[in-house]
This record gives sequence, C-alpha cells and structure tokens, in this order.
Amino acid sequence: MEFGLLVEGIKKAFHSYIDNIVAYVVAIILFFIITGIVYAIGFAGGIAAVYEAFVNMEFGVALLITVIAALIGFLILSPLMYSTYYMAIKGTRGEKVKIGDLFYGFKSGKAFTRSLIYVLVYTIVVTVVSFVVVVVSDFIGGIIGIVDLSTGVLVAGILTFLLMLLVEIFFFYTIYIYVMTPGEGFFYALKESVNIGKDNIVMVILTIIISWILSILIITIPLGYIFGAYMLKELKPTIKDESGMEAVV
Repeated sequence: MEFGLLVEGIKKAFHSYIDNIVAYVVAIILFFIITGIVYAIGFAGGIAAVYEAFVNMEFGVALLITVIAALIGFLILSPLMYSTYYMAIKGTRGEKVKIGDLFYGFKSGKAFTRSLIYVLVYTIVVTVVSFVVVVVSDFIGGIIGIVDLSTGVLVAGILTFLLMLLVEIFFFYTIYIYVMTPGEGFFYALKESVNIGKDNIVMVILTIIISWILSILIITIPLGYIFGAYMLKELKPTIKDESGMEAVV
C-alpha cells in the first residue's frame, strides 16, 4: 500500500513537472543565478569587511558592511525560496505554473512578510534544536568515551545523525503547510508537520529520500518539491487554516 502511494506520487509529480516544464526549469535556473549574484555580493562584502577590520581597523564599518550584505541576502532569497514551494503546490493543484510565479513572494506585502518570518523563525528553531541534539549526542558519546574513546566518538556521530534525521522528518512539511495556509503562522505549520511525521514516520522518511533523489539535478529540483506536495496530499488530504477554509493541495 505504501509502495503504491509512493509510485503514484512519483507519476503525478512527473506529469505536473512535464506539463509546466518550461516554467519550472527557467524559474529554477533564474533562482540559482540570482542566488549566485547575492552570494557574490555577500562574498565581496565579506572581503571588504575583513579589509576594514584588519587593515583600516574600522571595526564599526566592517560590522555595518557584514550586516548589509546579510540583510540583502535575507530580503531577496527568503521570498524566492518561499515562491519555489508555492510553484510546486500550484502545480499539484492542476493550475498553470508561470515563470513569474518565482516572484510570488514579492507580489504582496503579506507574502513577502510571511517569507521573511518563516526563514527567520525556522533558522532560529532549527539552530536551537540542532545545538541541543549535538550537545546531547556529545554528552552521551563523552560518557562512553571515558571507557573507549573511538566507540564514544562513533556513538556520538550516529546519535547526531539519527536525531538530525528525526528533526528533518518532523520539520519536512512545515514550509509546504505554511505556504498552503496563509491565514496561519509558522508554529501552526510546524505542529501539523510534526503530527504528520509522528503518524507516518516511514512514509515521510521515504518521501524525503525520494525527494532528494528526484532533486539530484538543478533542473529537477522542482520535481522533488512537487513530489513532496503530492505526498502531503496523500498523508493529510486537507489542512484547515484559521478561517475554517480548506487549503487543499
């Protein structure tokens, strides 16, 4: 049964991808071009900051350059990331996907703000959770390492991997649900994603793995996103937003 759902999800994802292949391919290439430009600006800003700090000894100027470079990336890449998931969800709904949908996150103040909030809160939450995971793993590995150092290091590494995989399972659908339910906030999406992960842990693991495989090429990254959206439809057919309307994938 589970295998059948996965196969069906892959088939539907391919159909949606092929039906909108020009929009998806051009959009993802544009996404990486823009990302490259932003990173280049950030790299240049980093060099300038180092120069100001260690050559001119202008630490305030260096800090300002660093903040501006980071802010540029945050304000540009957050809405673009948000838009790529919007395009995937739009395709699974049978709607025509357009190249301009890549800039959906910039088209309204609400979408733009939500994209920034998502990236900011997600980064904070994942950083904190990851830190706790590493500390716990290292602590347990350290105790074992008192007896056998190599075993302790191995255990710490395995525990870190397994716990981070668990984090990925629980967080995987957060962005999908967040985009689907514009009337709800980040923690609503996270709660729903965690519930889906708890109730369907094997299916979510398989979905993540297949999504990674489908996204192995730059031009097929949207295919992986689309597959994830289709599997969400199978695992959670309807998601309720705060207005009581159904946000159907």
